[in-house]
Amino acid sequence: AYLQMRQGGDFPLRKHLPWLAAFGIAGGATSWVEMFISSGVNESLYAVLSTLILVLHPLTGFILLMFGWGILKQLAPLPAWMSFIPGIMIVPIAFAITYAATTFITPSPIAIPVDIWSRYLLYLPGSMIAGAGFLRQWHIYRQDEINDVATLMLGTGLAFLFEAFVVGLIVPAAPYGPASYYNYDRVVHNAFIGEQAIPARAYGLTAWLDYERVLDFTGLPIEFWRMLSAFALTYFVVRGLGVFEAMRKRQVTELQSERDRAQHEAYQAQSAARETAENWTDALVAINRNITQFENVDTILLKIVETAGLLLRSDFVGLGLLGEDGTKLLLKCHCHGSHSEILSSSEVVDNPIIIECVTSNRTYLSHSGDAGKQIGRVCPVLDRSARALAVVPLELDNLPMGALWIARCEKNLEDYTQTDLVWLEGLADQVVIAIQHGLMTSKLQSFSIVEERTRIAREMHDGL
Repeated sequence: AYLQMRQGGDFPLRKHLPWLAAFGIAGGATSWVEMFISSGVNESLYAVLSTLILVLHPLTGFILLMFGWGILKQLAPLPAWMSFIPGIMIVPIAFAITYAATTFITPSPIAIPVDIWSRYLLYLPGSMIAGAGFLRQWHIYRQDEINDVATLMLGTGLAFLFEAFVVGLIVPAAPYGPASYYNYDRVVHNAFIGEQAIPARAYGLTAWLDYERVLDFTGLPIEFWRMLSAFALTYFVVRGLGVFEAMRKRQVTELQSERDRAQHEAYQAQSAARETAENWTDALVAINRNITQFENVDTILLKIVETAGLLLRSDFVGLGLLGEDGTKLLLKCHCHGSHSEILSSSEVVDNPIIIECVTSNRTYLSHSGDAGKQIGRVCPVLDRSARALAVVPLELDNLPMGALWIARCEKNLEDYTQTDLVWLEGLADQVVIAIQHGLMTSKLQSFSIVEERTRIAREMHDGL
C-alpha cells in the first residue's frame, strides 16, 4: 500500500492508502510482538513487549477504523440507514470507560481487557466498515462493467468481513461479551500464573465464542483461521492495488487517445477554417474584379447578397438603401434560398432593429436569448420571423446610406457569431465600394459627355 501510494494514481482508495499502510505495519508489528512473547523471553524484555502490546492492540484497531470509515464515506451517496455512522466517534470515549471499568472489576492482568475491548470496540467495527466499503466499490465497478476490479473488490470486502469475525469477534475467555465464563477467575489464574490451564467445561462452564470454542468446533486453533484471514486479505489487497495500477495505465492510454483525437479535431477545425478563409478570399477577389471591370452596380450588389447567403448559411439576406429624402429604408435587393432578385419597386423596410442600426450607425448581433417575436420580420417580401439576425450599417462619406443584414429562420440552425459579423462587415465594405465606384463611374461619364460637347462646340465655333 505504501509503495502504491508513492507511485501515484487516480483511484478511489488513493487518499486512504496511508491508513491502509499504517494498519498493515501496526498489525504486523503486533503479530511479531505476540510471537516473541509466546516464544519465551527474559523478564525485562517480557515487560517491554507486554507494554508495547498494550499500545499496539488499540492503535491497530483505531487505524483500521479510520481506514474503513474513510473509504465508506467517500462512496457517496451513502444509504439513509448509515446516517448513524458518525456516532462511531464516541468509540474512543467508550473504550476509555470500558477499559477503566474492566480494569477494576476483573482480577486478570491488564493485557486481557485491553486486547478484548480493542477487538470488540475498534477492530470489529473497523473491519466491518472496511468490508462494507469494499463491497460498495464492488457494486460500483460491477455497474461500470469493470469486472476484474469488481471481483477483487468483492474478495477484499469478504476478506475484511472474515477478518472481523476471526480477529474482532473471537477473543480469549473473559467475564464479559460473547466469550464470558461463569467461573472466569480460576481459568485466568491457571493461564497467567503458569499452571496448566484447565478447560472451562471441566468446571461445568459454558461459553459460545472464544478460542476454546473455535478449537472444539473446528479442530483447529484460532491462529490457523487468523492466518487464513491474513493471507486472503493480503492477497486481495495486493492484487487490487495492482489492478488499480493497470487501471491508471489504461487511463493514461485513454488520455493519449483523447489527446490524439483532440489533435485530429483541431487539425480538421484548422482545415475547415483555412477552407472558409480561402472561400471568402476568392469571393472578395471576384467581387473586386467585377468592380474594376466596370460591371453594372446592381449586378455586383446582387452577387454580394448571394455570396453572403451562401458563405454565412443564411435563410435571408437583404440590402437596403435610404431613399432620396433619407427618411425611409428601401429594400434594394434580397436573397432567400436559391432565389435572389433586384427590386424595381420601392419596398419599405420597417423592422425597428434594422432602422435603429442605420440611424445609430451601429452593428447588431442577436443572441440566443432573443426570441423570434422580438426580432420580427426582416423583409417586407418575406412573411417569416427571424430567429437570428446580424445587421451592418452602410456609410458613405460619414453619412448613412443603408444596411446589409442576414437572418436565419430555422430553429435547428446556430446563432451568428462575432466571426460571421466580421465577414458581413467585409461584404458591407464591398457594397460601399461598389456603390462609390458606380457613382464615380457615372461622374466620369458625365464629365466625358460635357468635355465632348465642349469639343464639338469649339470645333463648330472655329469652323464658323
